[in-house]
Amino acid sequence: GGVGAVGGYLLSMFTSHGGELRLKTPVTRITTERNQVTGVEVKGGERVTAPIVISNLDPGVTFTTGLDPAMLPAACVVRVSAVDHRGGYLQMHFALDGLPE
Repeated sequence: GGVGAVGGYLLSMFTSHGGELRLKTPVTRITTERNQVTGVEVKGGERVTAPIVISNLDPGVTFTTGLDPAMLPAACVVRVSAVDHRGGYLQMHFALDGLPE
């Protein structure tokens, strides 16, 4: 039970569907090709391909440091950069193609 059980459940669902979780593996950038995310590059230069990348960083850092800001509309970069994220919280952003089951 408890909050730790939620994380454990999410991890088991993630890995059972082919996901891979790497802890303490700094990502240097999100890789793209033809305006599509293709994965990440980790410290040391290894590239990990993935059709979906989930960032635990705030949107400002994700969209202006992880990604090349030139890939995004200027208004989006300004908007996410203006958000003050100083404080302890968890924020997750999901883009779903339908209702969760």
